[in-house]
Amino acid sequence: MEKRNATNMKPCALSAKSLLCIVVFGYMWFSVGRAEAARIFLFPASQEIRIGNTLISEIRLDTEGETINVGTIELVYQPRLLKIIDVVTGGSIFSLFPQSPTVDETQGTISLQGGIPQGFAGAGVIGKIMFQAERVGVAKVSFSRESQILLHDGKGTESELTFASSEYRIVASASSPQIVLTSEDHPQENRWYVNPFIRMNWEVKEGASYSYVLSRSRDEIPDEIADEPVGDIKLATNEDGVFYFHLRECVGGICGETLTRQVLKDSTPPEPFEAQVGTVPTLYEGKRFISFAATDATSGIDHYEIREGSSAWRVVVSPFVPADQSFKQGIEVRAIDKAGNERIAVVAPPEAQLTFVDTAGIVVAVVVLLLIFYLWKRRNP
Repeated sequence: MEKRNATNMKPCALSAKSLLCIVVFGYMWFSVGRAEAARIFLFPASQEIRIGNTLISEIRLDTEGETINVGTIELVYQPRLLKIIDVVTGGSIFSLFPQSPTVDETQGTISLQGGIPQGFAGAGVIGKIMFQAERVGVAKVSFSRESQILLHDGKGTESELTFASSEYRIVASASSPQIVLTSEDHPQENRWYVNPFIRMNWEVKEGASYSYVLSRSRDEIPDEIADEPVGDIKLATNEDGVFYFHLRECVGGICGETLTRQVLKDSTPPEPFEAQVGTVPTLYEGKRFISFAATDATSGIDHYEIREGSSAWRVVVSPFVPADQSFKQGIEVRAIDKAGNERIAVVAPPEAQLTFVDTAGIVVAVVVLLLIFYLWKRRNP
């Protein structure tokens, strides 16, 4: 286990953007804390996985009694052995991510930056990494020394941070013939689907019986009691998340190896959110901009789209400067999660909203912009 000592961040230098720095620190100054050791690790810390199969590893944080509000997480992995299928932020303790997680397959790095304006204390999940095993070997995944957790103390104090590396043993695929297990409504194991039902299909062998179970655990093994129906089954669950369908074939009282298929299900739209209108004289030539940030508890937000009046939807990022500064045509913002569920926020006319110049009470609505600047300043002191 490695350990890093706490250091203090440099204060924001005065500049044309100093207002943003003042606002973000002003929002946090009410809470005062001291630098203690937060703990960050991957779960599971070790696992055996066959070539071609996937493993979802959670990035977990325990603040050890302290209150934090910003984190920059960087991990190093072995791209020769592992492939990153997705980095999921749904259900994260961080409510805001200024940009999507990034993966550098050449260098073998994963980066996440996020924050929670009101602060967080306790234990929780920052994000989930979906690995796919590529080659036989022992794949080590570790946290870079660039990883940082900042306290919710209004000063950007860096928490003392402890973290541990993880190892995943990749083994060859089973040599014995496997049952071909497919799903009509969840055809790809590594994609999220909105389908409320989970349907599984396989070819039934004459004289064989089958035992199966739908589980949250990748390691569960079905019992040896035959289940019905077989070959074409439809399972229903009101829950969303990551599921595993486990199947065993038994012939003459002897049951073979468990076959597992991963299912990613998200039938729930993102949480309701607001799109706020604001102005800052030193930004965007003083033009009005729209700031928005939605959360999704399961698959995470994939992207945002905006529609001005009767125009077509187009992909955008927050903050967004509309062409029609009068807002007379009406503007809608659509948040879409990775399964395709959507939530729409209607932008109220500026006259119906308080602008960010009028009050500091709407700081949360522009916190994405603030986090971008805040994290940029840390890397460019």
